[in-house]
Amino acid sequence: MSLTHKHHIIPVHMGGTNNPSNLIELSVEGHADAHRILFEQHGRWQDYAAWQGLTGRMTKEEIIRFKLSQTHKGKKLSAKHIEILREKGKKLTGVNNPMFGKTISDSQKQAISKANKGKFMSEKTREKIRQANLGKIRSEESKEKNRLSHLGKVASDETRQKISEANRKRVVTNSHKKKTADKLSKQWSITNSANITIIIKNLRQFCKDNNLDQGNMSRNKVKGWKCLKLNT
Repeated sequence: MSLTHKHHIIPVHMGGTNNPSNLIELSVEGHADAHRILFEQHGRWQDYAAWQGLTGRMTKEEIIRFKLSQTHKGKKLSAKHIEILREKGKKLTGVNNPMFGKTISDSQKQAISKANKGKFMSEKTREKIRQANLGKIRSEESKEKNRLSHLGKVASDETRQKISEANRKRVVTNSHKKKTADKLSKQWSITNSANITIIIKNLRQFCKDNNLDQGNMSRNKVKGWKCLKLNT
């Protein structure tokens, strides 16, 4: 005896009822095909999930995750709901967090790395992360931890290639260039022929503005000028 399913002619998510007149018995394959046709006609995610599940293309866990993502898609949390979640989060901080004091073993790290290998974040996801971190200032302690964690590590050729490709697509604004230049520039003490001393930060820009040769200036080989790099 072949297995049959009861199929709603008009799906419940479209207002269909459990009335016998709205039910029909179909084989598993026929049931899957019926939801495929409904999905192609109306484009509803509920029919897509049913079609994929009946054909075995999605596991139960995948279907549950898919339904949750689609159910909450586009929904905005109320201020009250956000506050409830925030309070729940506070209760899970420190020793109350089930992961408190636990570390990830090398084998677990390798398993995670293997699972994520070849996966790339979409531009939309990257933008969300960028916006979320916008304005956040990392502490010196955090910077030092990050520096120490990467100390002695050598990036693989594949990783270097990925970084190179990502940087080629990146557009650097003039303001970003100026910030970078200011950050990397050293302070200099400049004295002119009138024995007036000023402190500048960007020797290259100063020489450009005053029509001077930067190389000779840094070596004190420009007549009438004295140049000294400050230890900052």
